[in-house]
Amino acid sequence: MLRTIAGLFGTILVISGHAQADEVWTTPVGEIVYEADLETGEAVLSFPGETGQRLLGIFPGLAGVSEDRGFFAGYWVDPDAATEGPCPGAMTDPVNGNKSYAWGRMDLIFTKPDFPGGFVVMKGSCFDQATDYLIAEPVVGE
Repeated sequence: MLRTIAGLFGTILVISGHAQADEVWTTPVGEIVYEADLETGEAVLSFPGETGQRLLGIFPGLAGVSEDRGFFAGYWVDPDAATEGPCPGAMTDPVNGNKSYAWGRMDLIFTKPDFPGGFVVMKGSCFDQATDYLIAEPVVGE
């Protein structure tokens, strides 16, 4: 009986489409994970970096949104670049408050407006326009 209730509860969560901190997408270079919602309305996603580190993508207005997802302009920071990096100045990492000298613009465009949906993310470094892209497909429960 407990197993049935737990299964029903899990199904209700998936059907409701509420943005979850465990939302995951797969890409050719690794997984993207919906990490958290900040109290200030930003969603934090972690992305695979070029040298194996995890980058944080911060997207204002995406926190808690699971329907009518479209375009979200944001930025990324490398939490491991607290003392040096390619950028001329530091950006504050809003998750832990540390500075990062590796950051840039990041644009997220969902390909399906409702949960679960994939997206294309475009990334630029420092003040440069976003030119690198990654296609992400949702990982749906088993």
